[in-house]
Amino acid sequence: MRYICIETKNFTLAASKVLIGITALGRLTEFIRKTSEIMLNVDRDYLLRDEFVPLANNYNDYLRLMCQLGLLDNIRQGRNTHYFVNDKLKMIGAGTADEEIRKLIKDCILDVVRQRKESVPQERHAIYLLWYYLKLKENGEEPDDAYFNKGHETNAYPMIRFNFTKSLCHFLFEGNLQNELNFLQKWESLL
Repeated sequence: MRYICIETKNFTLAASKVLIGITALGRLTEFIRKTSEIMLNVDRDYLLRDEFVPLANNYNDYLRLMCQLGLLDNIRQGRNTHYFVNDKLKMIGAGTADEEIRKLIKDCILDVVRQRKESVPQERHAIYLLWYYLKLKENGEEPDDAYFNKGHETNAYPMIRFNFTKSLCHFLFEGNLQNELNFLQKWESLL
């Protein structure tokens, strides 16, 4: 299995504390919809970071998460980063219901895994941390912040990583353990 050698202590923060909690992650769908709307109004196939600024107070955290989940691809062009919107994000922007949005985000995660792009710590740690959380639950563990500790920390980072991951899991699966396990099985079939 690809992930056995990867430890959570090798991963930095998945996102800032801004993205902790179901309310904060619930704002992700609105951010995605607004991103899609902006894309319709530009005459190029990418967006620039400045174009995300008016979408949310903490736009950078949402932007980073969208890249980690596979909703956006980013390519550095000199001093600028170009953000490319994928087809699933365009579908979300077309007024899709919340349940369908969660399904499309899960499909994006599986696409990232299928393309073997998920285990680069500085780029996709939100996906890895989600896998780690789901794997702990599959093994009958009740995850807490101790599982997300780097081993030497005395700060809030393990709790932030844990709470972010727990929030992301709840956002995607709404507390349905069977859906979590089914998704994990699909995921691991791709490994």
